[in-house]
Amino acid sequence: MKQITLCFFIDSLVLAGCGASTGLLKGRDRGSQPKPDTFCEQSFIKPTIYTTKVEKQRIKDPTFDFNGTLLSPAAYQTLAVDQITEKKQTVSFRAICENDLTAEFILGLQQGLSARGFFDDRLTGSMDTETRRAIKAFQLEQGILSDWPSWETARMLGLEPL
Repeated sequence: MKQITLCFFIDSLVLAGCGASTGLLKGRDRGSQPKPDTFCEQSFIKPTIYTTKVEKQRIKDPTFDFNGTLLSPAAYQTLAVDQITEKKQTVSFRAICENDLTAEFILGLQQGLSARGFFDDRLTGSMDTETRRAIKAFQLEQGILSDWPSWETARMLGLEPL
């Protein structure tokens, strides 16, 4: 996992350079919250999306006699053509760093996921299979196809760093 350091933006002012954590959190004590100035990057493969276009194509014209009476009807063929709607791509997102996933933080994730109906297992504070499944199901609704928690997921579950 690649770790990246962020610069802080305060209102419309940009502080020069990046630095160590300020330790500020929105209305919370530092506890198990991730550091607000660092994040890790995760990525997933978004698959190719195809659309099937169905067309009828005339392969034989109708034939008529000299009085205009139909001798044989037109013949049609149905063709299905797959078209790429979206190409396969690698999508990166801001993720919670592994060293920030303390038992207390994971317990907060589990409680938030449980309150929203995504996690119905025992609250353990460990990143087990059921926790990962619940994170993936929750993040799928945000378009993130990963079982690793994103910063956005943490914020949505009430684990909001400043």
